[in-house]
Amino acid sequence: MRHSFPKQDRAPTARSELDSTSYFSPTCEKIPVSYVESGFGFGDGVPGKGAVPLHRPSAIEALLAATAALPLSSLGSPQEVQLTSIFAVQPVRWDRCPVAAAHPLCRAWLTFQSHRGLAKNTLDAYSQGLEVFLRFLSHQQLSVPAVTRVHIGAYLASLQNHNGYLSNATVQQRLTVLRLFYSYVVEEGVCQKNPTAYNLGRALVPRYRKLPWVPNEDDWRIILASAAQEPIRNRVMLTFAYDAGLRREELCSLCTNDIDPSRRTIWVRAENTKGRRDRIVPYSAASGALLAGYLNHRRTFAQKRGPLFLSESRRNYAAPISIWSWSKIVLRVARRAGVPRFTTHTLRHLCLTDLARAGWDIHEIATFAGHRSVQTTLLYIHLSGRDLARKLAAGMSQIHAQRTRTLAEMTA
Repeated sequence: MRHSFPKQDRAPTARSELDSTSYFSPTCEKIPVSYVESGFGFGDGVPGKGAVPLHRPSAIEALLAATAALPLSSLGSPQEVQLTSIFAVQPVRWDRCPVAAAHPLCRAWLTFQSHRGLAKNTLDAYSQGLEVFLRFLSHQQLSVPAVTRVHIGAYLASLQNHNGYLSNATVQQRLTVLRLFYSYVVEEGVCQKNPTAYNLGRALVPRYRKLPWVPNEDDWRIILASAAQEPIRNRVMLTFAYDAGLRREELCSLCTNDIDPSRRTIWVRAENTKGRRDRIVPYSAASGALLAGYLNHRRTFAQKRGPLFLSESRRNYAAPISIWSWSKIVLRVARRAGVPRFTTHTLRHLCLTDLARAGWDIHEIATFAGHRSVQTTLLYIHLSGRDLARKLAAGMSQIHAQRTRTLAEMTA
């Protein structure tokens, strides 16, 4: 079911002019947003309007029922929000890659990637990959132009020997950095051949596609019980991570201006996303009630608008919560629950898998998740087992009908 936000006037509230938000965007009005109305609630909360019940969301709502529903009286002054992407050049953190910073070719390439407007995390991955590679070349007394495929294989072997174990994803990341770097080196005329280039369409190392882990029903109940012991800020973050299918950085980067309580939607800014795309995603009524409680609590130590989720530790009091702090919080929840595979990305995986199980179209899920390619979304279709279950049911019904007919003929 697809739903677009119509232009409408907001009802007057008792809030003061400095403590109210008018969220208006021509772009937002034209964006179709799909939702599943369930216990956890994507949508307007009206029962019976194409509702597709989900088991897990209702479990979260039951957990949050203890939180009193408070009026949403928050989030700043009237403004017009334009969903435009901002081109921002992130600096390379040279202090983290001293060897790469001292190498002229590596420094020039990383500077070029920075000027392209790549994300900070991408630049960190590129610089760290080159740093490790240059240290290997220094140990082997090799120069960048002298590297061959044999040396690349030795480099990968050295990584495994040094770290003990490397996932396929890490190996692919290391190779991607070298392939891009050597493409630049070849273009500059320093090398004649890229030692990491595909050979007749085949990669140096096969790529494995593993399905993400999602908790079963027993694990899910234990995780909910563990999450219920967290402070209100952490519970809001956990529910938003599931409700809106947010990545770790998207969640920690949310600002008060990104929340529209009147329509219960979240604006995920392009500069905070992996695919560099704006998107509008809904959150449920249960999450809205919990958010209202957190906003009242937030006012006790921070009056200014800005980052939504703030630290309350003595060291970083009222500072925006970092992705590393959020990872530690989720790790604490996982250890308390005894479910070590539960991570910051698990709730996003679970949300998208539940949407696939509820019958959402693959393109709708891709739009909701902010995927640039539907190939990524296919993982959740496979994980849900939706297509296989339908084929199995159809096949079994045919087999059952055939066997029934055979038995009828035999007993006639």
